[in-house]
Amino acid sequence: MSNTTPGRDALLLEFQEGISSFRHITTLIMQMLGILVAADAVLISYGISQRESAILLVASFIPIVILVGMLALYSHALPIAVVVMRLEDELSLGERAFAATYVRMRLAPIYPLLIKAEVKDEPNIKIPTKTWLTVKPFHVLSYTFVLQFALFVISWSVYHYHFM
Repeated sequence: MSNTTPGRDALLLEFQEGISSFRHITTLIMQMLGILVAADAVLISYGISQRESAILLVASFIPIVILVGMLALYSHALPIAVVVMRLEDELSLGERAFAATYVRMRLAPIYPLLIKAEVKDEPNIKIPTKTWLTVKPFHVLSYTFVLQFALFVISWSVYHYHFM
């Protein structure tokens, strides 16, 4: 094993692979969202058409499943983002580089934590739950869950839909 630093071409190749991996994870998130939103819509429409409140109860938990899936996929994407941002610094791409801009714009509450992890060269990135609670998708999915659960309660108590 030699102590030489990797050349610019090797860094560019690693940078390209990092962006490809991040793009792949982002694509997985979008596919997961599409499938689960479609399933949610089907469950809600079927529950209303069949007057079955149990189906509406199942549908109300789909936003929670989406949130758990997004957190799981982001836990894989964030270390890649840190590596890509580190490579952007090594390649002197500046602050307007791709990964830094994306993370700063899309994951604003998490950006300072990723910068600290990048500077300290920490392999394990620990993002507190409180920080995840400030990310916009969490609010949207929480409100969606509350509204769908309210739909279940109203259908069961007011309109007397069957539970099973």
